[in-house]
Amino acid sequence: MYDAAPALAGPGPPRVPTASQALKELQVLPVAAPRPMTGYSRAKFPHWAIQHGTCDTRETVLARAGQDVKQDAKCRAVSGHWHSPYDNLTLTSASQVDIDHLVPLANAWRSGADQWTTATRKAFANDLNQPQLLAVSAASNRAKGDQSPDQWMPKNHDYCHHRPPRLPPMNELPQLASQVTAGPGGVMTDEVGVITGDLTVTTTTRPDGRADITVEYTGAEERYVMTGSPSPMPAGGLSDLHATVLDRVRVGQAATAPG
Repeated sequence: MYDAAPALAGPGPPRVPTASQALKELQVLPVAAPRPMTGYSRAKFPHWAIQHGTCDTRETVLARAGQDVKQDAKCRAVSGHWHSPYDNLTLTSASQVDIDHLVPLANAWRSGADQWTTATRKAFANDLNQPQLLAVSAASNRAKGDQSPDQWMPKNHDYCHHRPPRLPPMNELPQLASQVTAGPGGVMTDEVGVITGDLTVTTTTRPDGRADITVEYTGAEERYVMTGSPSPMPAGGLSDLHATVLDRVRVGQAATAPG
């Protein structure tokens, strides 16, 4: 049963844009007819992927979105509270919680993901860095199904009024970014040669299945291409590639992107 207590305003997804940012994105969003569903299967968007240790994407979102969440040795949420923003309910068991893809997988397929590689679709379906994964009640997730925002709106209209809608991030491919201190000899870049010190490394999936790797001085705005980028995507996907890049940066010695 759902708890009768007032709903909790738990943490939301990351990087939710302001209304003005959303409007700017809307103005440049390409408009095209939906692509056919030929060949679609949820299995073509592998999820849930392991994020760290034994924790997969679902358990990671449950821990991020809930309050007082306790996990067992296998990273499963065994207790906690979750606020479902779609219907303003408080959920008291992880079994009541679905992890919703804000952009449904079928909607992504119709919007061009049919042309992505499996590795890119996997990264999209498990993306923790964009506001794509939301903990909601199972009932509201079932009601939404694979409908896009123009076809379905949450029962809780206050959620829509207070949180600007996120545009489908098809033009914002999955990426990971981490701060790291470069080892002796730093990182080799295409533009300025070796850079050293405290850096932010970003690994971004490309539509062709490879990944672009950029580095910047932490706190600065100018990014540089890590020499050797783009890199092929390994079997373990974006997270494995990003971890490899970080290891190289920590070693230094004019580190280059994996080939």
